[in-house]
Amino acid sequence: MNNNKTTAIYKNRIEMKKYIENKYKLEEFGSGNIKFYSKMEKILIAEGYTRVVYGDHGAYLEMDKRNIKWEAFSICARENIGYYDIYYTKDKVKLYLQRMTVSNLPNPPKGQYSVDNNCPDGYADYKIGYCYISPDDISLSPDNPIIQQDMF
Repeated sequence: MNNNKTTAIYKNRIEMKKYIENKYKLEEFGSGNIKFYSKMEKILIAEGYTRVVYGDHGAYLEMDKRNIKWEAFSICARENIGYYDIYYTKDKVKLYLQRMTVSNLPNPPKGQYSVDNNCPDGYADYKIGYCYISPDDISLSPDNPIIQQDMF
């Protein structure tokens, strides 16, 4: 029995889920044996993921800290208001290490995929202590990078 609860509960999130599953062939609930590489330099950045979080700021791969190849992330910057720390690879893949939930924020910051759904529990189900990476920044194979296309 699967106790996982989908985060694709609004129209924008359902559309994003279809997009991610079709383009990247990633299921919503994770796998420990998929290797993720940075798209530009093809650096191994993670192995495995727990789930894809569909929120109102887009889709993000959720990973346990043990999934991350920390040696690939050489730059760290703390976010001003404290929701997360940001780590970067040398080719600018951005990893968010969540420090606080966004349960008090009904709408996301502005961005390419942002939609205001005025969610009473927050715009996304990010969990403290987990890492988040946009699928737009990754490749699943070092010799076959994913080519970005328009979402719709």
